[in-house]
Amino acid sequence: MTRSLRFVVTFAVFLLLAPIALLAHPGHDEPGAAVTMTGEVIDPVCYLSHEHATGASHAACATACAKKGNALGVLEAKTGTIYLSLPVNHGDPNVKLLPFVGQQVEVQGKKYQKGGLTGIFVESVKPVARQVGFQPPFPGSRSGG
Repeated sequence: MTRSLRFVVTFAVFLLLAPIALLAHPGHDEPGAAVTMTGEVIDPVCYLSHEHATGASHAACATACAKKGNALGVLEAKTGTIYLSLPVNHGDPNVKLLPFVGQQVEVQGKKYQKGGLTGIFVESVKPVARQVGFQPPFPGSRSGG
């Protein structure tokens, strides 16, 4: 087989297999599940590593951490699930949540779950009246409010 014929055959095989490879690897355009939830905007790193890392008393720390690059999240009041803010179009994941750190909000967006993580592409955020936050079911745990 000549070198040019080998190239043509290799290129033809590539053209035939490339669409299959693209179908096997889901892209960013897959639709997530639409979700609307109420909860508190938190810094998940602070929440996991500090006691009492919620509410207005922790907002300055969480804001500083977010400005240094930590992705914010929403601690859902109903279930205690932490939704990590995902960067829409690879942008800043905090842009819509940052003004509401330490506050109760209603968030609408697209929910994604994988490997034990739950994330959300935030579409809209609005403040809500202060509610009692998530109360973990075990003693000695962080308070949600």
